[in-house]
Amino acid sequence: LEHAAEPAPEQRFVHLRAAGRKSEAAEHALYAARRAVQNLAFEHGAALLAAVLELRVLDADEEREVRVELGDALAGAGRGAAAADAFLAAAQEAPPARRGQLTLRAAEELFLAGYPQRGLLLLRGLPEEGKGTPAGVWAARWCDGRWTPFA
Repeated sequence: LEHAAEPAPEQRFVHLRAAGRKSEAAEHALYAARRAVQNLAFEHGAALLAAVLELRVLDADEEREVRVELGDALAGAGRGAAAADAFLAAAQEAPPARRGQLTLRAAEELFLAGYPQRGLLLLRGLPEEGKGTPAGVWAARWCDGRWTPFA
């Protein structure tokens, strides 16, 4: 498999993972996941990204960015609540500015997925500068448990 003329990253991932070569397996899975997402196969890309995280070979910064990619893939697949969970997991150990961005992304996905109360709870925990963001716009439309039109 290693000497194949045409690399098959998913096959290499499966075989390398089974052989216990986790770091190499993660590289191939990441490549395959990014290619899948680029080709709009969001669900498949998300599954591969989740598999990379299960290998537990990434440092904290790499893991955070793979979780962001997972959130993006899940959002693309129409799985907003799961995307929000991925963004929130990425936000946990992020620097403060990045944490705020990821929390906003999570809130936005929750609004889009039909969970405005959960989205509002996230927004309430953010500093005031979040009010001008897209998620802040969603929150502005949600008043007293109902949607209000823009004037």
